[in-house]
Amino acid sequence: MNNGEYQFNATPHTKIVIEDKPSASPKSKTTALLLCFLLGTIGAHRFYVGKVGSGIVWLFTFGCFGFGVLIDFIKLLSNTFTDQNGLPLIK
Repeated sequence: MNNGEYQFNATPHTKIVIEDKPSASPKSKTTALLLCFLLGTIGAHRFYVGKVGSGIVWLFTFGCFGFGVLIDFIKLLSNTFTDQNGLPLIK
């Protein structure tokens, strides 16, 4: 029997696939900054990077009453704002 030991059965045809994940978003940081500055209260920058859910919140709350827009603008300037996939906007 097994006596508490684990058995692993691996076939010789097992393949390990490693996907190369991009390190940065394809979206433009400059475009997001301009959209945030000009149309931040309607969430244009959030729609641009694919964050549709929070973009709708920004649209109906006027950018979380202005505080959300200010926070997003600071995050964009400090390279900590991310797109829908969690990738930073650095271009």
